[in-house]
Amino acid sequence: MFNGSSLITQKKESIPLGNKPNDIWVTAYLCSWNNYVAPGGAWGNLPTDAIDWSAFTHMIYFAFGAKTDGSISPDIKAYNNMNPDRINSITAAAHAHQVPILYSIGGWGNYNSFSQAITPSVRPIFIKNLVALMTNWHFDGIDVIWSQSNHRTSPITQISLRN
Repeated sequence: MFNGSSLITQKKESIPLGNKPNDIWVTAYLCSWNNYVAPGGAWGNLPTDAIDWSAFTHMIYFAFGAKTDGSISPDIKAYNNMNPDRINSITAAAHAHQVPILYSIGGWGNYNSFSQAITPSVRPIFIKNLVALMTNWHFDGIDVIWSQSNHRTSPITQISLRN
């Protein structure tokens, strides 16, 4: 802030992340289909207990998609990429290592559905579903992946994201 004769800056307090530096955010992305967790996710390559949790400060679990009606895909059920065994394993491990875990929503092929999910009439349903997924499955946040597969950004969609 400027007081007329000198520039005064204030340091923003950061939230400690367990045993990690609190001024750096190093993100690891893990695709659900690569996370090996028997029995429901037994086709992945990386077992949850093989993750080096000290290598990053945050994990993002990839990826859910938006549906045009504000619901979220895929459904979390046994033997889907996003299944209870995988989600429970990864969120429990992240919390045990004091690493915040977020889930991602959106992505390259989700532009049209995502654009519909954030329209004024559907947005409240979409937000309710996003928060419910985060809360019910013990995620610490949401990573929005807004990819535009050969679409021009419209001012309406940019405003929709901010509101």
